[in-house]
Amino acid sequence: MITSRDHHKASRMINRALMSGLLSVGVDVQDLGVAPLPVVRYQISALGLAGGTHVRKSPYDPQILDIKFLDSRGLEIAPDREKAMERLFFMEDFERAPMDGIGTLSFPHAGTDRYRDGLLGSVDPEVVRRGGLRMVLDYAFGSASSIFPSVLGALGVEVIALNAYLDETRISKTAEEFQRSLQQLSNIVRTLGADLGVLLDTGGEKVFLVDEKGEVLSGDLALALVALLTMRTRPPGRIVVPVTASRAIERMAGEHGFQVTRSRGTARALTEAALAPDVALVGEELGGLIFPSFHPAFDGMSAVVRILEMMARLDVRLHQLTRAVPESHVARLEVPCPDERKGAVMRRLIEATKGADVELIEGVRVRLGEDWVAAIPDADRAIFHVIAEAGDRERAQGLAEEFRDRITGWRKELA
Repeated sequence: MITSRDHHKASRMINRALMSGLLSVGVDVQDLGVAPLPVVRYQISALGLAGGTHVRKSPYDPQILDIKFLDSRGLEIAPDREKAMERLFFMEDFERAPMDGIGTLSFPHAGTDRYRDGLLGSVDPEVVRRGGLRMVLDYAFGSASSIFPSVLGALGVEVIALNAYLDETRISKTAEEFQRSLQQLSNIVRTLGADLGVLLDTGGEKVFLVDEKGEVLSGDLALALVALLTMRTRPPGRIVVPVTASRAIERMAGEHGFQVTRSRGTARALTEAALAPDVALVGEELGGLIFPSFHPAFDGMSAVVRILEMMARLDVRLHQLTRAVPESHVARLEVPCPDERKGAVMRRLIEATKGADVELIEGVRVRLGEDWVAAIPDADRAIFHVIAEAGDRERAQGLAEEFRDRITGWRKELA
């Protein structure tokens, strides 16, 4: 197995504990040290390993540490396997290796080079070089800053780099800090006249885009633009998006001979969907993009390189492309609901929408002609996500508020 972590001292401590535990039961361990999660995923599949772990400080809560367990394909393990592992751990129901049977610890030296070469081989470098693109890139103090510059240099991209060093005190961001980072990126793109602005998340998995006019692109619009770039540069295939993605993607797909599949919005569901041979793109509205021809996982560095290649191939910029995206409006709300009442609220919601045009892929999604509204319980937080889409902003907001009020009322009744 492979082990890895981010650059926080707490992650180092837990990673060493995991390494010791794996060695003690006879597992050989390759420790990659500080590395972006996409690099770790790529390494597991490239080396044919049984799986891996990645320890990181939560990007959302400074008091939480995440431990990612990955399978032999580099995907996060299924929820039922997570529960089985936790049960075995707390029961201490696992074998101990004899003294001569403990695992061997090694440190792979060519890990990042292997990823770099694979990433460069997934695009046409000459097309990117001819594009002569200029990009402002915010590394968000993450470990991608130690790998990605050599990739972009090999592609001839002019990069203005921000926050390209490790800082363990800035791994987690509040919503306000995140918005400030985007606004700073927007101002610099506008001032320097760059072709694109990109904010990578600290783990190197997700990308947030700013167009050449300095406008910060919403998650829905960014996903639609990347989907459109894919449709215009790839042979017809399939695009996979969550049930909550904008209907604009289906409209564009019909014009370009592509199919759209709706999926659960979990990381596991989306990465599993990327394994199908006919899938050209998997994307979500929160900055996650998968180009399966490289590897089937969220990878911000791969996404940036592919976006640059498609922009260069079409000689187009994102703001220009916005005109080709059908107009639609999406409203998103969060509704507080204790975990113990989510099941009962879901039952009430299903009963209340009986007879309507309903999808139950994830949560409850009700189609109302061209419009739709969905309510999805959050797996980790005590909230429901309510999302609605309509032809005008007021209609979308009204649908979302109607479902919010229903959920709030049922929650109070069940108290």
